[in-house]
Amino acid sequence: MKTIQVKYLAILSGSFLFGLTLAFSSGSLASQGPKVKSSDTREVATNLYEALRACDFDPWGVDRSLMFLHDQNFAENAEYHNHQAPAFQIPQKSTSSIYWGQVAFYSDIYARLNRGRVVNDAYTTSPTGYWIVCDWNGNVQNIPTQDVRFFEILEPGRSSHFKPVFPGMREYATAKPIW
Repeated sequence: MKTIQVKYLAILSGSFLFGLTLAFSSGSLASQGPKVKSSDTREVATNLYEALRACDFDPWGVDRSLMFLHDQNFAENAEYHNHQAPAFQIPQKSTSSIYWGQVAFYSDIYARLNRGRVVNDAYTTSPTGYWIVCDWNGNVQNIPTQDVRFFEILEPGRSSHFKPVFPGMREYATAKPIW
């Protein structure tokens, strides 16, 4: 009985390895995500805005490759590496969103916190870089990291959380600079 189980296991693992090899050789897994169409960040952002506008700002109606940047592997946040997460954050389509009517999408791909020494579970930061922000009219801007503030969102039954806000937004004046 054990001989049959071992043979069955060997056949299964061999089939899995063959399938994995085939997937990498065909390029489906080797590509590490969607093919990015341009290395010009502003062009990618403008194309994403036009696509979002064409489908009434529904992110599910947009070609997924428009949500990635060619150099996001160099981002400080590891989630962006190997195109695991889109470079652009597209706020939910809801009038209750703080972004609705103000910001079409944003990205922190070029922002760095530059964390320093940890003392008593706290660390110092020296932020550099910029955030890419596309306003509701399609204007793409690079906002210096030091100008980004965070707005506290309080929802019943949930702990509070913070959302980035940018100069020109209604919430900017009451948001907290945390750098």
